[in-house]
Amino acid sequence: MFIDTTYSLERMHSYINAEQEPKSTKQDIPPAYWPASGDLRVEKLSARYSLVRDMLVPAMRTRRH
Repeated sequence: MFIDTTYSLERMHSYINAEQEPKSTKQDIPPAYWPASGDLRVEKLSARYSLVRDMLVPAMRTRRH
Protein backbone atom coordinates (compact mmCIF):
# COMPACT_ATOMS: atom_id res chain seq x y z
CA MET A 1 0.00 0.00 0.00
CA PHE A 2 2.82 2.41 0.84
CA ILE A 3 4.43 1.82 -2.58
CA ASP A 4 1.13 2.52 -4.37
CA THR A 5 0.74 5.76 -2.43
CA THR A 6 4.31 6.76 -3.27
CA TYR A 7 3.74 6.13 -6.98
CA SER A 8 0.51 8.12 -6.84
CA LEU A 9 2.29 11.06 -5.21
CA GLU A 10 5.08 10.93 -7.79
CA ARG A 11 2.52 10.90 -10.61
CA MET A 12 0.65 13.86 -9.08
CA HIS A 13 3.94 15.73 -8.74
CA SER A 14 4.78 15.13 -12.41
CA TYR A 15 1.31 16.36 -13.47
CA ILE A 16 1.61 19.51 -11.36
CA ASN A 17 5.04 20.30 -12.78
CA ALA A 18 4.22 19.41 -16.40
CA GLU A 19 5.04 22.01 -19.02
CA GLN A 20 1.99 24.18 -19.65
CA GLU A 21 0.66 25.27 -23.01
CA PRO A 22 0.81 28.99 -23.62
CA LYS A 23 -2.39 30.94 -22.96
CA SER A 24 -4.49 31.54 -26.04
CA THR A 25 -4.81 34.98 -27.54
CA LYS A 26 -7.56 36.55 -29.63
CA GLN A 27 -5.50 35.67 -32.69
CA ASP A 28 -5.64 31.97 -31.71
CA ILE A 29 -9.44 31.81 -31.44
CA PRO A 30 -11.12 30.40 -34.57
CA PRO A 31 -14.18 32.18 -35.96
CA ALA A 32 -17.59 31.10 -34.64
CA TYR A 33 -18.51 29.36 -37.90
CA TRP A 34 -15.38 27.18 -37.80
CA PRO A 35 -15.31 24.45 -38.95
CA ALA A 36 -17.71 25.33 -41.76
CA SER A 37 -17.01 22.12 -43.65
CA GLY A 38 -15.05 18.96 -43.37
CA ASP A 39 -15.26 15.37 -42.29
CA LEU A 40 -14.18 13.44 -39.23
CA ARG A 41 -13.88 9.69 -39.44
CA VAL A 42 -12.88 7.32 -36.63
CA GLU A 43 -12.47 3.64 -37.44
CA LYS A 44 -11.58 0.77 -35.13
CA LEU A 45 -10.75 3.01 -32.16
CA SER A 46 -10.30 1.26 -28.84
CA ALA A 47 -8.64 2.33 -25.61
CA ARG A 48 -7.42 0.76 -22.40
CA TYR A 49 -5.12 1.69 -19.54
CA SER A 50 -2.81 -1.26 -20.14
CA LEU A 51 -2.64 -4.53 -22.06
CA VAL A 52 -3.83 -6.51 -19.04
CA ARG A 53 -6.92 -4.36 -18.37
CA ASP A 54 -10.36 -4.43 -19.98
CA MET A 55 -11.15 -2.04 -22.77
CA LEU A 56 -12.33 1.42 -21.73
CA VAL A 57 -13.72 2.05 -25.19
CA PRO A 58 -14.46 -1.02 -27.28
CA ALA A 59 -13.69 -0.91 -31.01
CA MET A 60 -15.97 1.71 -32.45
CA ARG A 61 -16.43 3.59 -35.63
CA THR A 62 -18.15 6.87 -36.23
CA ARG A 63 -18.36 9.49 -38.93
CA ARG A 64 -19.38 13.12 -38.57
CA HIS A 65 -20.11 15.52 -41.40
